Amino acid sequence: MSVYTVDCSSCKKVFKTLYSLTKHARERHENENELLPVFKDQEGKMASVPKPRDRLPPQMLQGYKIWIAGLVERINSTFHPRLPGKYFTYCNYLVHEN
Repeated sequence: MSVYTVDCSSCKKVFKTLYSLTKHARERHENENELLPVFKDQEGKMASVPKPRDRLPPQMLQGYKIWIAGLVERINSTFHPRLPGKYFTYCNYLVHEN
């Protein structure tokens, strides 16, 4: 798996995340709004970002809505504090015979 980095357009310092780059630009540079993030791999090649579709075909729209609703429901339920965990703890009791 490739590791992508982003560099500061002002000072050319390299960062691992966009969050670290924006924090750096906010603290070190005056022109935070002129930041143009360009992600590059280990070899220095720019990352290609897939372009979104303009429209989804009508016959696929209903299935997509059901899929996205299920995905959102699963993500939201993982953050619920009273949701029981997936893993259980088993206690083994040793029985002594006299």
